[in-house]
Amino acid sequence: MHVPFPEPVGTLGVDRTPEVVHELRPIAQLRMLHSLARRLNQMNDVRQIGEAITAELRTVIQYHNCRVHLIDDVGQMLVPIAFRGELSEYQGETFEALLVPLGQGVTGRVAQTGDSYYSPNTTKDPYAVTIPGTPDVDESLLVVPLKYGSAVIGTVGLAKLGVDQFDQEDLRVLEVLASHAAVAIQNARLLASARTAARRARESEARRRRNGFATSTTSRTPSCRPSRTTCELPWPWCSAWPSPWIATNSTSPMTSAGT
Repeated sequence: MHVPFPEPVGTLGVDRTPEVVHELRPIAQLRMLHSLARRLNQMNDVRQIGEAITAELRTVIQYHNCRVHLIDDVGQMLVPIAFRGELSEYQGETFEALLVPLGQGVTGRVAQTGDSYYSPNTTKDPYAVTIPGTPDVDESLLVVPLKYGSAVIGTVGLAKLGVDQFDQEDLRVLEVLASHAAVAIQNARLLASARTAARRARESEARRRRNGFATSTTSRTPSCRPSRTTCELPWPWCSAWPSPWIATNSTSPMTSAGT
């Protein structure tokens, strides 16, 4: 895991205040995580889950931008399912601009390696890539993977203007939230796949019925084989054995397709 937080952790971030805030912060974080986990488990839509993540995180981590990406079915591109920018510097972000090839930039690197990554200043980070349509400014970026078991299915990233704006507590909260979110997203995907399969099955059956190909569950396909008789001699030497081309469950002969 590459998360180069300097020491001491407690001095990081310009918005850190007072001992009271330091004491209440973990309580607020636990409440948020508990509440969000319960909400996510009740959601069946992937994009709805992404929107919930961006909204709830804002209550415990002061960020200016949040992006939730999922790896596409081909496994080559990170597709945004939710993104929120609080300042004008992020208003230029679009769906197309946020498409990230696997392995490119900080987000692509996290999805590829499965390790969290913190960039205290993206302008000096060798992995950081400026998003088209946004200005090149001093920015802190924290990205964690969405993991379902050992598989990485996406990422959650937070950005904030200024240098070194996140700390170890932010990382811990983001990683715990990501673990809950990954399970909810995967469950939503499985449910969507099951519903799609069921719908296609119904449509296929409806087409079969319209075309007159529906069959009764009680019908049986005639089997072409000799009937058992009391004759002890094997066919064809015994005339008591019928021809093998006569259906045992049918009164009319069946013709063969070839010679």
